[in-house]
Amino acid sequence: MKNLVLLPILATLAISGASHAATRDMESLDRGVVAVKVANGVFVGWRVLGTDPADMAFNVYRGTTKVNASPISGATNLVDAAGTASSTYSVRPVVDGAEQAVGGEASVWASQTLKIALNRPTGGTLESIAYTYTPSDIAVGDLDGDGKWDLVVKWDPSNAKDNSQAGLTGNVYLDAYTLQGKNLWRIDLGVNIRAGAHYTQMLVGDYDSDGKAEIACKTAPGTKDGSNAFLSKGPASSDDDSKAYRNAEGRINAGPEYLTIFNGQTGKEMSTVAYVPRRHPSAPDNATGAQLKAIWGDDYGGRFDRFLATNAYLDGKKPSMVFQDGYYTRMALAAWDWDGKNLSQRWLFDTYTGDAKLKGQGNHNLSAGDVDGDGFDEIIEGASAIDHDGKAMYATGLGHGDAIHMGDLDPDNPGMEVWEVHEDTAVSYGHELHDAKTGKILWGQNYASDNGRGMAADIDAASAGHEMWSAAGAGIYSSKGK
Repeated sequence: MKNLVLLPILATLAISGASHAATRDMESLDRGVVAVKVANGVFVGWRVLGTDPADMAFNVYRGTTKVNASPISGATNLVDAAGTASSTYSVRPVVDGAEQAVGGEASVWASQTLKIALNRPTGGTLESIAYTYTPSDIAVGDLDGDGKWDLVVKWDPSNAKDNSQAGLTGNVYLDAYTLQGKNLWRIDLGVNIRAGAHYTQMLVGDYDSDGKAEIACKTAPGTKDGSNAFLSKGPASSDDDSKAYRNAEGRINAGPEYLTIFNGQTGKEMSTVAYVPRRHPSAPDNATGAQLKAIWGDDYGGRFDRFLATNAYLDGKKPSMVFQDGYYTRMALAAWDWDGKNLSQRWLFDTYTGDAKLKGQGNHNLSAGDVDGDGFDEIIEGASAIDHDGKAMYATGLGHGDAIHMGDLDPDNPGMEVWEVHEDTAVSYGHELHDAKTGKILWGQNYASDNGRGMAADIDAASAGHEMWSAAGAGIYSSKGK
C-alpha cells in the first residue's frame, strides 16, 4: 500500500547563530531549485546556503536564455513571465561580478506540491486488535552525496503508546527516500523499541564530513539494519535477538540499550555501542523498580523512558550527536562523535551524579545554538542550559515545560532569547522570555494552570522582533511583553 507525502515549496536558509559559522562543516547542497507553473508564468525559487558570502547574487536561466536583466540580490525567487510548463531552469551564483558554475536545475512542477509515494509497512494484530502504519517524524539529509536532500521517515503503528499508557505496540520502522521517490532502505527497530512519541529520536547528519549523511538512534536486541540483518557490532555481537524484554504492560524497562549509527546510503550498521545515559548508572540493564524509582520518581517508565536528541556543533567544526534521557526529574545527556570508524563519547551530563540544580529543569524538547558567541553550540533545555563542554550554564528554576522557541526574538537584547511555557503552576511564570545566555527573565506572566503550548514568530511588521503567545489564551505579546 502506498502513502503520499506532500512537500510544499520552500526556499531553505541554512544558517547558524555562531559568530564563527564560516568554519563549520556543512552539507554541500545544490541550490534546491524549484519551478512551478503559475497563472502569469513560472515561479522559480532557490536556496541561500549558510556558507554564502553576504553579497551573493544569482542569475537564472530558462534553458540557455538568461531570465534576469541583472544579477539578483536580496531575494531568492522570481516569476518568469515567458516560462511554460515545458521549460527547464538553472540557477548560477554570481560572486564579485563573476558567474559561477550551475548551482541547481529544475523542470517545472504542475502544482505547488511534490507527491512522493511511500512504501507503507504491513500492519498486524496485537492483543486481538489490528494495527496499521502512518508516517510520523521526517528528518532530512544528503544521504547519497548528490547535493540534494533525502528523507528519513519514521513509521509509527496505530497502537503506539504514550509513556503513561500500558499496552503492546507494533515495531517502529525507519525508511529512506530520495525526493524522486526511490526507497533506499528500511530499518526495523524491533520488538524491544516501544512505539510512541517519546521513544525514538533519530538524528541525521554528516558527522564525519565525508559528504554523505549518517543516521543514528537508540536500538536494542532485535533491531535489523537496512540490509535486513540483526545488529552485530559491539555489545550487539553476543545478544539474544529472539528475546523480548517488554513486560506484561508492554513497557520495556529492562534489557540492553544501544546507540547505533547507520550508513545513510545503505542503512547498514556501521557501529553499535551501549546507550548512554543508562537507566541506572550501576545496574543499567536489570535495575529493580525500587532503584529506578529512587532516581527517576517512578518505576514504570513514565519518566526514565523519555528521550530527546539534537545535532550540535560542540567543537565549532563538525556536528556532534547529543542524546538525552529524562527531564521531569533526572536529566542526563551524552554527546557523541563519529569519525567514520568509531563512535566516541565527548561528554556526559547527568543531574544524578552532579549539577543537581538542573534536575527537573528540562522540556519535552530541546534546542542547540551558540548562545554565548564563542563559536560552539550550547544545549538549551527550556528552563536551563548546558555549555558546549557538557557543563551546566544556568537554571531558571521554573521547571518543566512543553514548548520552547529560541532565536533573536528581541533585537534590542544582545544575543538570543528563549520563549518558554511552563507546566508547573507553583512557579511564578506560566510563560516567559529569558536571555538564552544567562537565563535572566526578561518578562512573563503567571497563570494558575498547566500552560501546555506556546509559539514565537515574527507576524507583525509594526512590532520589532518576534511576537509571542501561549495556550493560556491571554493575547499576543510583543518582544517587550506588551
